[in-house]
Amino acid sequence: MIAARLPKGSPAGPRGVAWLKAAVFIASLALAAIAMSAVCFAATSDTVAGLGQGAKTGIGEDGANSKVFIGQNQNDYSSWSRPKETAFRVDAEHSMRLESDYSAKGYPATAIEVTGNVTSKVTVSDAHSMDTDDYVVFRLDDGKKHAFTYRNLYIYDPTGRDSGRLTSGNAGFIPVDLKVEISEYKKALWGDPTKKGAHSKTDKPYIEFSKKIRGLPTVNMFNVGFAKVKYSYTYAAGPDKGKPFILKSNATYDDVDCYQSIGISEESANFYVDEATKLGYVKKSGYDYFLGATTENITSKDPNVTKKYAFGMTVETDTETFIYVSSFKNPSTSKVEKGTPHGAWAHFGASAVSMIRPVPPDPSKVVSDEDDLTASRSGSAVYWDKGSDSQTYVNGVSTPKGEWTYQIDQLIPAGISDKWHFSRMRFDDDISLLLDVKSVKVTIGSKDITSGFTVKVNSKGHVSAVAKDDLLDSSGTLGNVLYGSSSKKCRLSIKVALKRSLTLDDIRKAGALMDDVSSDGKLRKDSAVKIDNIASTLVDDRGSCKTGWTETYIRLPDMDAPYKRVLDADEPESFHNTVKKFDEDEFSYRIYQKFEADQIHQSDFTVTDSVDPCLSVPENQKLKITDETGADRSGWFKTSIKREGSGGFGGSNPGPAGTVVRAEALASALSDDAFYGHTYCFEWKNVVKSIKRYKSEGISKDFWEKEDHLNADDNLLTIPNQAKAIYDSARESETNQVKTGIAVDLETEFYELPSAGGHGALWLLTLGLLAAFEAAVFMGMKNDGHENR
Repeated sequence: MIAARLPKGSPAGPRGVAWLKAAVFIASLALAAIAMSAVCFAATSDTVAGLGQGAKTGIGEDGANSKVFIGQNQNDYSSWSRPKETAFRVDAEHSMRLESDYSAKGYPATAIEVTGNVTSKVTVSDAHSMDTDDYVVFRLDDGKKHAFTYRNLYIYDPTGRDSGRLTSGNAGFIPVDLKVEISEYKKALWGDPTKKGAHSKTDKPYIEFSKKIRGLPTVNMFNVGFAKVKYSYTYAAGPDKGKPFILKSNATYDDVDCYQSIGISEESANFYVDEATKLGYVKKSGYDYFLGATTENITSKDPNVTKKYAFGMTVETDTETFIYVSSFKNPSTSKVEKGTPHGAWAHFGASAVSMIRPVPPDPSKVVSDEDDLTASRSGSAVYWDKGSDSQTYVNGVSTPKGEWTYQIDQLIPAGISDKWHFSRMRFDDDISLLLDVKSVKVTIGSKDITSGFTVKVNSKGHVSAVAKDDLLDSSGTLGNVLYGSSSKKCRLSIKVALKRSLTLDDIRKAGALMDDVSSDGKLRKDSAVKIDNIASTLVDDRGSCKTGWTETYIRLPDMDAPYKRVLDADEPESFHNTVKKFDEDEFSYRIYQKFEADQIHQSDFTVTDSVDPCLSVPENQKLKITDETGADRSGWFKTSIKREGSGGFGGSNPGPAGTVVRAEALASALSDDAFYGHTYCFEWKNVVKSIKRYKSEGISKDFWEKEDHLNADDNLLTIPNQAKAIYDSARESETNQVKTGIAVDLETEFYELPSAGGHGALWLLTLGLLAAFEAAVFMGMKNDGHENR
């Protein structure tokens, strides 16, 4: 079907556009004088006249055809409660209707204030009574003024004309007063109530208006030929109280039959009819009239039949006048047709229905955490600062163990009452696979309504929360929480954190690893994680709407470099020690490595030490591994001590092979949270080989001099050592250097302590040099920043 619209105040004739033909027997319709006289029309053709001249197709000035409402677009609205496929399409701005039964806290109830003279309940015919419980009833010939006012009707206005000013902060519905005035009428008596078998029980003219409003009042007349009724709209509250209110609404009259007709002031509305309409139309004296030009009484429930006797209208005015006509003169017989089925009874029922609820706005999303670290990005690096980062689009998390919360808000517009509720509502969020979902919760204000949703988190990180019927239905247990007189935020909160099983390599492969800049301005490599997120909601027929993006940056703690100490039986742990006897005095190397409790799990970790070839590691020695409490942790490592590689650590002349000490953390340990939060100590003993053994292994005096191990007097040998650790297969960090000193005489095959004879002075000199060496080494270490830990 196609609907034709009669444009407001714009005759079709000058545009030369033809109305669609319709099967209605009206050719010429003329309205007689209205003032206290009978109202008569003439119908001689089955063509609907287009505003008095020619025909007009299309809904607008561009001539585009109007489609019947089919409910497939969120901006489409129906003008009546009949099936959608038979209703007229109405623009969104005209889709809301006046309501008389809206009640909420802070809103005055609708009341009827009568300024005229009302009558009590009266039986007017065999089939009808004027019901004063549901209607305001006037007897028109009592000589009184006939007027009344609906106080505090309400209309939902999503355009923001209210903004809470008129309704004590509850934005959405605007309170409106509607004044009804009957200015003219004509009595029309059909049938003598004194005669037997007559339908009428009275010869008095009555009119009644429904007390409840859904768009416009329902009007019933008895013994009335026509009535002229003026409707005036004013603000009922706020700073504009009493001033004209421009009503934007719609109505459909779907039972204009039995020679009834309705005239509407031409400047107040635009009209819609079906192309197959059986209604007649005429424009006369500033009014647009629609006429039921047959005696047929509409009883069929078939919407296609009903629609042929219907017209729709959109209203945009503060004042409109209706002329309700119960019968008119048949032009072919000049006889006044008694069109009503029950004598002089005439019924005019208006319908104005919003088939689509107020359209919610797009959802929004923020991210928040509990610490005070903020983040910003410049190029490929992240910068950190202090300050609150709650409720924002970008947040910084200070530790990999830190949790943060995604908050997706869907605004529920004010004014969704028991007549309107959502058909569906759901939240969707794809959470990064680098994250664990800790909890999911749905709230409105402080009220937890998670039970009103079906919440799921699948293996791919997709979080969904789908509203249950009990929540969507305003009569359900939770429905009164979702809807209300003020706008509400329905919030999905998803608490997340980095997976504890992640390794740096996992993050790198996901493309989420970044550099950052520390507070002292130093660039740290692979030291931050970036997580992006966007969510969506689906409400009613609006379709899926996405939120904006959020960004979360997680600061990874520095991996402390390993450090090394040396000690023996007569000297405390330090950066240096001395040995007095070859092949006898043992001393220990200790390598320390700290793992922070909250750091990213390591994919691998290995500590190695290439022991100088001038040292030997006692056979069958096992690497001792303990934590800061002294507890044995060797079960978390694979260890080895063996002769391999090149000697002469740190020099250009490799010399003979040395001993390599290695400890490699097991994969099972590295993936265990219990592994972290400890400082591990790797310890083993060493012995200085004799000079003879040096010579036998090809270590010459020249070698030591080149390696800078031998002092200028050839009597003090220095053995340096430095270890290293490898993390995540790619990052290498060296320890500080330790030194072991020994007094030697390279001209002798063995070094022994001299007796108190001729060599006494030489021994004292040697001891003095050794003491000086120790002091120099110690001060050098201090100056190099390697303080004892």
